[in-house]
Amino acid sequence: MLGFVAAGMGIALLPNSIRRFRRDGVVYRSVEPSTAEIVLAIAWRITNPCPTLEQFLQVVRDTANM
Repeated sequence: MLGFVAAGMGIALLPNSIRRFRRDGVVYRSVEPSTAEIVLAIAWRITNPCPTLEQFLQVVRDTANM
């Protein structure tokens, strides 16, 4: 995305954490209000037997109040 912006091929809406990636020709500006909500999704292979996956999903559920 930043490559397209640096090449003059548009703009991008990105998380604030991307600011740490410096790129010549790219300027970052905050979007106000900063209380905007972003809807995210999570996907995983249903047949994944990894116990770490279930622990991660539980953290996501707890964090997202699911």
